[in-house]
Amino acid sequence: MIQWDVINDGSGCGIPHIHPVISCLLQNRGITGGEAERFLSGEYGRLFSPALLPDMEAAAGRIRRAVDTGEKITVYGDYDVDGVTSVALLVRFFASLGVSSDWYIPDRKEGYGLNLAAIDRIKASGTSLVVTVDTGTTAAEEIAYAKQIGLDVVVTDHHECGERLPDCPVVNPKRRDSRYPFTELAGVGVALQLVSYLSSADEDVLFEKYGEYAAIGTIADIMPLVSENRVIVSRGLQKMKNPSVGILGLKKRCSDQEDLSASAVAFRIAPRLNAAGRVGSASAAAELLLCDDPETADTLADFLCRENDLRRQTEQAIFSDAEEKIARRDRTGEKLIMEMSDRWHEGVIGIVASRMVEKYNRPCLLFCQEDGLAKGSARSVPAVNIYELISANAALLSRFGGHHMAAGMSLSASNFETFRKQMQTAAAESIQEDALFPRITAECELENSCLQLDFCRELSRLEPFGAGNPQPLFLIRNLRVLSVDGVSADRHTRISFQTSSGQVIKGMFFGVSPCCAGCFPGDVAEVIGSVSENVFRGVHSLSLQIKSLNLPAYEADFSQAEKDWHLYEKTGESPVQITRSDVSSVYRAVRALSADGRCETTPLTLSRRARIGYLSCRLCLSVLEELKLIHITVSPVKLLKEGSFLRIEMFFGEKTDLMRSETFRKTGILAE
Repeated sequence: MIQWDVINDGSGCGIPHIHPVISCLLQNRGITGGEAERFLSGEYGRLFSPALLPDMEAAAGRIRRAVDTGEKITVYGDYDVDGVTSVALLVRFFASLGVSSDWYIPDRKEGYGLNLAAIDRIKASGTSLVVTVDTGTTAAEEIAYAKQIGLDVVVTDHHECGERLPDCPVVNPKRRDSRYPFTELAGVGVALQLVSYLSSADEDVLFEKYGEYAAIGTIADIMPLVSENRVIVSRGLQKMKNPSVGILGLKKRCSDQEDLSASAVAFRIAPRLNAAGRVGSASAAAELLLCDDPETADTLADFLCRENDLRRQTEQAIFSDAEEKIARRDRTGEKLIMEMSDRWHEGVIGIVASRMVEKYNRPCLLFCQEDGLAKGSARSVPAVNIYELISANAALLSRFGGHHMAAGMSLSASNFETFRKQMQTAAAESIQEDALFPRITAECELENSCLQLDFCRELSRLEPFGAGNPQPLFLIRNLRVLSVDGVSADRHTRISFQTSSGQVIKGMFFGVSPCCAGCFPGDVAEVIGSVSENVFRGVHSLSLQIKSLNLPAYEADFSQAEKDWHLYEKTGESPVQITRSDVSSVYRAVRALSADGRCETTPLTLSRRARIGYLSCRLCLSVLEELKLIHITVSPVKLLKEGSFLRIEMFFGEKTDLMRSETFRKTGILAE
């Protein structure tokens, strides 16, 4: 079941002249007093001095010498959005100096970071200085080779440092000897500070020229939007009200909002810039950011949108395939998901693994197989350190890396099954059962009276939302359900609620179909969700995005009935008896929810649709399965408060004798 937590009950949160709920949210973030006023006022402060970054003077000195003597410079970045925006920022800066620099972004098959073949190609092009962005800190061997063939390197990066740094200037706030007061810059933030040091430009000029690149890269790399990153993103979003030609071309195709929020950048702009690097080459994304011709920008933006559509199609195909593999495998006792296929795309399996974790609330490792090599991406839940789990079983891996929540690895495909068994054994021994029960946390309770646009506008003063400053989730009670409708072929659900004052608001339950939403018109629900102002075709309205929904009136009955069901499974004893009409009602409910003989639902939803008790519904489903009228696949984890998530396949045939079912013989009543 999803466990609900509320961080703050709202007591003792008063900050003068600030709405009590906003005050509570600020307290949750450790912001009080005068700092709170500054946080809300938009006085974000200035960037820290770039001179505090290690090796900044040495890096700037080498770059200035190259500029002064006309040396050819190549900017080397990675193929994610942080890398691409960093490349665009630095190339734009060199162009402002009259320097025609080159740039190089490896494709996914080359892998992240510097590689020897790329270094040879760059040297052959006449380059004498490489400036890395968003990469290079751990490339000591590659940079040693570059020096050997007469190629100087300056590293700008933000990744963790190893024991050995490259023998060149390394500008990285995470160096152990760094005096820089903020360690969480994105790669593009470090590049911005390099430009600030080299140009000595006023910050207003700096953000006017490069702010949008810095904001997009920082948001896309999920850096915490606090301290200096809050400055970068806030000012970059201001610049995006009047974006460069390339960003405008993309914005017109993926957002109807005049002013982009951090969320819009994260979910609309960044995925399109990232798509090319996932399914092909990131060059098109860099070309778009560097484009000054509107017609060319439109062509490139169209291409990136098509690539993003292809990425989504590929992602959905892999997700469906992985779901089928899960359904076929006996997963009893398994505490992580681990699958491999030669049909899966390396650039997309990480996204799919994240979706699997979100759905099943357990670590997921997905591997693509090609030419005898298995390459994998892992994602985890907060309570499980996936990097440590893999590290303890890494003997079969040819390479791996990562952190608490995500990792990448490769091994011989012939060793995959052995590795899977090792990982499953380790997971069974080390992962506690309660780590696999999903939790959702609200920041505080929100009264119905706050469900107004005025409050949403107050709430927007906390923006930009993102990592480190998440969009607040609230517990909202006493919402009467008016209607429940499917959206996008029932992939999502739109629910209309009426508050205690009679106000009607609409909520979206993304990723949950109507038959799994667990509510019907007339129910009184409580939800955990976020609220915001929505603008569509000039009409302003309050929008509620639902993360979890509960029906208090059914919770106690459901909890006891679930215990009774598990007791029946164990002992065969049931406190209730079922009738022929009960079985028929459940069969009709399954049939009504089915498309092409299949449906996905929960027992509570079925019981309420069939208008019988929860335990009776579970017993009837057992009867139908024993009579081979349906086949049920149960999710390996309880996804919802309504209990197990069921996939039901129907088989249409002749009428059958209920007494052929063992469950009905134990619990059924023939006479009605």
